[in-house]
Amino acid sequence: METVESPPAWPFRGRPSKPPSLIGLAVACGLALLIVIALIAYRSIVAFEESARWVSHTYAVMSTLGQVQGTHDRMRLAWRGYLIGGSPEALEDFRKTGEVLREQVTRIQALTAENARQQVHVGSLGAAIAEDLAAAETSIAQKSAGALEDSSAILAVLEAMHRSADRFAGLSEGIEAQERTLLASQELETAMQGAAAKRWIAIGSAASLAALALAFWLLRRAMARTSLAQARAERYAHEVEDLYNQAPCGYHSVDLNGVFTRINDTELAMLGYSREEIVGRMRHPDLMTPESAALYERRLEDFVRTGVVHGAEFTYRRKDGSTFIAQADATAVRGNDGSIVESRTALIDITDRIKAQSEARNLTLQLREYSARLEGINKELESFSYSVSHDLRAPLRAINGFALMLDEDYRDRLDPEGRRLLGVVRANAESMARLIDDLLAFSRLGKTALVSAPVDMNVLVREVLTESGNVSAELRIGALPQAHGDRALLKQVWANLIGNAIKYSANAVAPVVTISGGETPNGDCEYRVADNGAGFDMRYYDKLFGVFQRLHSASEFPGTGVGLAIVHRIVTRHGGRVWAEGQVGSGAVFHFTLGAGTANG
Repeated sequence: METVESPPAWPFRGRPSKPPSLIGLAVACGLALLIVIALIAYRSIVAFEESARWVSHTYAVMSTLGQVQGTHDRMRLAWRGYLIGGSPEALEDFRKTGEVLREQVTRIQALTAENARQQVHVGSLGAAIAEDLAAAETSIAQKSAGALEDSSAILAVLEAMHRSADRFAGLSEGIEAQERTLLASQELETAMQGAAAKRWIAIGSAASLAALALAFWLLRRAMARTSLAQARAERYAHEVEDLYNQAPCGYHSVDLNGVFTRINDTELAMLGYSREEIVGRMRHPDLMTPESAALYERRLEDFVRTGVVHGAEFTYRRKDGSTFIAQADATAVRGNDGSIVESRTALIDITDRIKAQSEARNLTLQLREYSARLEGINKELESFSYSVSHDLRAPLRAINGFALMLDEDYRDRLDPEGRRLLGVVRANAESMARLIDDLLAFSRLGKTALVSAPVDMNVLVREVLTESGNVSAELRIGALPQAHGDRALLKQVWANLIGNAIKYSANAVAPVVTISGGETPNGDCEYRVADNGAGFDMRYYDKLFGVFQRLHSASEFPGTGVGLAIVHRIVTRHGGRVWAEGQVGSGAVFHFTLGAGTANG
């Protein structure tokens, strides 16, 4: 308690009364002191009101920051869920949380508008969120386009997502630390002003007893202002209490023995208890499972030493016996001597997050196992395809050779039917040889590295047409956009598509093959080959780009059924896509796109 010094008494020395001039001087001094007291009281009230406003403002900023953190976690979970599972519900949840996140960032920017330093932190936080949303939109677009089917690509996105989450957490902690620093500074300044005001009021009151009536009038005015400020402070306190109780995470305080001294409604709802059942009756570890209670006791020594616990995970048991996992972040409250008098803890239910992380890890492991098995199967298939193709060449050459010898040496001894059958044998042997060549070419596409470079598609198409020889169809060729990719493979794409268009339009009355291209709205290059020939039935579209899948018989149009599969694989490896439309008897249009960037290896 501060010592109040009383003003010295007037030394009468036996005189019957004070000189009027001295009395007037004393009254004037008393009135001056009372005026000073009134000013100090007024300043104290204003400071108290300002402190209450800043306390409410700080808690509003911290509450909004907590909402941003929770919404950001849900957004990342929805993003991760869509990338891994492709769930439309996850995508919808991502869109909604993204909008909510933008609104919350705008709200926290408005709350910190008067603090230039916090605006820098909040701007960084908003930029980090914008980058996360942009990265999410990009990966979602890639996922929708089928460009993220490779597990390694998904893992890369997830790792980038984890790094951005660490950066986001650091920015959030910086904003919260700044707000707490501002609050502590304001409370210290208010306490110092209050102490000074009390000292001067006490001294002035003792020195101005002669002016009691005037002092009483001034004090009544000060008391009226104080009552008004107290009413405002109580209103602010109710608002802060409501923010505390309705916060999106649990909050509680415990004493040195771990007994609850305060707990908010959110945490009570988590636990299923009433406030009367917990406050003053239960210890914090009493609500945990035995394993978590033991972990709590072990970490208590670290908390006493450092005064802080961050990211501790405990399993809690509700009143109905069910359990949930929560993350606890605790801060020590110290007394004047520096010793800990209580602790304040924020509690966030992370059961769903832990479950999602576990599922994500399981899915990642499954994807890795699936990728490994798929890689092994692909290698086996490639080896099988290569081996079978080479093993078939020798008997085919023998069949074709012996058939040729029969045709040359024994042609005169064979009747027409025998010669026809011999021709069928040779034709089928040659067809089988072409099929083996196509199969080998298809299998090699998965092993050959792409050589990416700028490609002039107009020159490439002219080369293909020149090598095709005389073409009976009318050719209509438009300007084609430049591309970036493997020139040899892209030439094979054009050769297969143009060759098919010429082949399938050969029976038309006036065959026409149209080659055109352009740029899509998203900046990709699109190319088209159209004909007015036999077309195809869209009901069997799924077979169009499969290996050995034919929509027309070999007697109608010769071929091996591998050409379009080769086209599909080449375009896909370049990061593009290929599709077609057709109608029986009215021709077909084949499209393929290539990305604006370098082709993928």
